[in-house]
Amino acid sequence: MAKREHPTDALFYEPEADDLSTHRHRVIIGALGAALPALVGVVGWLRPVDPALPVPMDSISAYYYSGAVAIFTGILACLTVYFVTYDGYNNGDRWKDRAAALTAAVGATCVALFPTYAPTKPLELPWWSQGLAVVHLLSAGALFGAFIFFALFLFPKTGKTGKDGRTLDADKRRRNLIYRACGVVMLVCVIWAGIRAYVRQPIFWLEAIALEAFALSWLVKGRAAWTAKQLVRAAACHPGQLAAQVLDVKQRSETKRPES
Repeated sequence: MAKREHPTDALFYEPEADDLSTHRHRVIIGALGAALPALVGVVGWLRPVDPALPVPMDSISAYYYSGAVAIFTGILACLTVYFVTYDGYNNGDRWKDRAAALTAAVGATCVALFPTYAPTKPLELPWWSQGLAVVHLLSAGALFGAFIFFALFLFPKTGKTGKDGRTLDADKRRRNLIYRACGVVMLVCVIWAGIRAYVRQPIFWLEAIALEAFALSWLVKGRAAWTAKQLVRAAACHPGQLAAQVLDVKQRSETKRPES
């Protein structure tokens, strides 16, 4: 291959030969998940609908009834699109990638369409019913269940040896450890949040931690550290070309392809 002339030619890590999605796709999913808790918290605080409401509100879903409703539903809609279009890898486990991604897409859509209970009686919507809260809870469970399945079972799929039977390198073992740690953190937070939600206790921070763990697993899978390094390098060496490179979906790095 010809040598790249500019560092901005490689903003996203080269996908594996059987990768039907891209690392750009995964990085965006991770970035959306990471941004959700902070954005709804900040926007809800800047655009209060009731000064008596706690800051942060009792749950991330409660921001449906705040000035951050557009952020809340908008990010869920974006996640839906990215999960619907996520194809995973062209191997025997592709159906698992697709099933988990579609489950996450349906879960995200329903969480946005079927709101939880209102934090105060004056904010309760005239068309809302207790049944919608049940659908919301089940949808949130399906959404996080898909997140956990990705982190615990799909991302570290190669296990102790690579696709060619050789022992995995230290980097892949380290990434597998991160995936599994994120899955365990999400599982603990979801169970704990479910218990607290049952007795109407605040769960915002548990949900936020679970979302950050989800985001970290996807950012690591998408090699976001590589992207960040390339962005810094490009901004320092070729700032005039950076915007064009970010928008160019066809550019890929020539870095040696890692195992998934």
